[in-house]
Amino acid sequence: MSGETQEHRSLKEKIGKKLEVWFGASITEYASSGHELDVFSISPKGIRLMVEIIWTPSSSNFFRDLNILLQSDAQIKVVVVNEAILSKSELVREFQKAKISEIKKGYTMSNMINGNKILEDENYLNSEVYGHLKELLNESGISLELEIEELGKKLLSGGTKLSPIIAECINLSKKMDVKKEYLIWLKNELYGYEDYLDNASSKISEPSDLPNNPDYRKIPGEIRLSYTNSDTGKLEFERIDKPVVLTQPVAELEDLMENMRGAREFSFAFPSSYFPKIKGLNFDRIPVVFKTTSLTSCLQGLTLRLHRYLEEVLLSNIKQ
Repeated sequence: MSGETQEHRSLKEKIGKKLEVWFGASITEYASSGHELDVFSISPKGIRLMVEIIWTPSSSNFFRDLNILLQSDAQIKVVVVNEAILSKSELVREFQKAKISEIKKGYTMSNMINGNKILEDENYLNSEVYGHLKELLNESGISLELEIEELGKKLLSGGTKLSPIIAECINLSKKMDVKKEYLIWLKNELYGYEDYLDNASSKISEPSDLPNNPDYRKIPGEIRLSYTNSDTGKLEFERIDKPVVLTQPVAELEDLMENMRGAREFSFAFPSSYFPKIKGLNFDRIPVVFKTTSLTSCLQGLTLRLHRYLEEVLLSNIKQ
């Protein structure tokens, strides 16, 4: 750009090359919103980052370049300045006001970075500046938002296993201020509900007694009995409807679904203590028969619940 000093051009070149190495793509003198940005970069997750170099330390030049930065739609905005600007308290104050305003709008904005140090010390650019930009990228609410949106797309794409997605949901939830109930629910889905049920302080009889009411896990089942009638001596058959809450880790349910592909029914053996006494039946474990379509509905219900959690809890939390 005409009128730029040698220092300005050198900074643009150095920073542009580094951003390409660090984040995958960058371009100098990028046209945006009717202006020409010094450097524009985009991360692998699609986060837009721009760099504005404010070098001439006059007030008019400072406000002109600051205006370019404010009009940019880049999600992360980085400001590199002549160190002479850092000694002008009125300009530093104006920058801080602009930074607060941009944060309120949902953008992420860097501190003012000393351009003289970048020119004088390659290590400063590779360590402190890189660390600051990486921190902006990692801690950006926009970064989390994109991560959640990508996870939602992955969740609804065909053939995706749920257990690694739940593990990612747990990691995202730990970064955010969510109710403890949600984390317990996600961990139960990942590892199974047995430990939770064993350590519950009160009796649990319905999904509504469990964290986040996993009602999709309650599926219709059937106990099929054959016995000799003591009065007639004839062999008799009886079917007893028995809805059951599945407590296995989601990975086990997915493996079962894979193994049962093409089958109409499957069965699980449950401890006899799980059921009321049935005509004096006296076995340690009782098999319950389920339709494979019920297992499909269970996993679909969990998928939809996870998607709703991403949209209504995590994304909503960020946007608030």
